Amino acid sequence: MRPGMRVLHVPAGPPQAIPKERLLPHMTEFGAATLQLFRHRVPYDVVHANFFMSALVGLQLKSLLSLPLVVTFHSTPWYEPFGITLLEAMACGTPVIGSDVGGIRYSVADGVTGYPVPPRDPGALARRLDDLRANPALAEALGRAGVCRVRSRFTWDRVARQVIDVYRSAARHRAFTPRPPLRLVPRS
Repeated sequence: MRPGMRVLHVPAGPPQAIPKERLLPHMTEFGAATLQLFRHRVPYDVVHANFFMSALVGLQLKSLLSLPLVVTFHSTPWYEPFGITLLEAMACGTPVIGSDVGGIRYSVADGVTGYPVPPRDPGALARRLDDLRANPALAEALGRAGVCRVRSRFTWDRVARQVIDVYRSAARHRAFTPRPPLRLVPRS
């Protein structure tokens, strides 16, 4: 990250795990408090969020303060099975940066919807944040591509069809061995 870059970081939310459905009723209050906290005369270069609620607030700040927004999912462990937060951000047209682990490798198309970075490498994260700040057209293009990727690969209908296809394939390839019927009552 270039020296002096000013990042408006929206806090990640509550310290304990709470289902987002329980958090949504508090979005207006959370957004207003965050905006009040960050709206002052110091200009920022980029809005950064890394949690579902902070990303929603980040979208509001992006619009109100005319700043680029990036959502990262970088504080993951060595393995992350999927990374739904990144898909939610992509569905909103936001470029994403995620740790290059687990399912995030599948969710984020490198250089198309965002960037994977090595886990636990703040320097790599900072460089990618600076890349997006320095090139708003690139950030917009990554955001548009993210919307397309989510709509084409990660809708509930598509995921359900894929699961059904896996089961059908498994059923076709399963070797059938006839077995005698199971008797629940012993023979007399």
